[in-house]
Amino acid sequence: GIVVLMIMLVIAFKILFGTEKDRHRFTKDVLLEILIILIIFFVIYYISGILIGFIKVENYYTIYGIGIFIIPIIITTIIKEYLRYNMLKKSEGSKLLIVTTIIMFTLLDVTNVTTIKNFITAKNIFMYLALTLLPAISNNIAATYISIKAGYKPNIVWLLVMRLYNYLLPII
Repeated sequence: GIVVLMIMLVIAFKILFGTEKDRHRFTKDVLLEILIILIIFFVIYYISGILIGFIKVENYYTIYGIGIFIIPIIITTIIKEYLRYNMLKKSEGSKLLIVTTIIMFTLLDVTNVTTIKNFITAKNIFMYLALTLLPAISNNIAATYISIKAGYKPNIVWLLVMRLYNYLLPII
């Protein structure tokens, strides 16, 4: 569903507005910094797992797991970041269009993962805000900033690692 929507959105954007080449000079430097930060994150994360304890998650290395979980995440992340980069390049620094892009991608992330449908209790509202809405907002603000300053390739690396590590690493 979401993969087809993203592909249609990229095709429509390419037909209507064209695409931009990524001509940022410091892409490799930003990629290196992102990889260093991710390594530090995983070291701290798994050291805390030694202290707190690990939990075994389901194995996603089956054909079903790869087709249902891993491949759609890879495809949507690549398409979204490419589309975000092109939209931001076409906005030519307009603050209104940048904020609109952030809101659009945040809504796309939130509607993609929203599983709590009952907002009656305060716990459900808090869980939705803490686990879905605020991370989506902060990730999209950071991805937009990185896309403006360094292009779409660092975002693809960063978001693929952050979205796939719980599927690819057998313990959390």
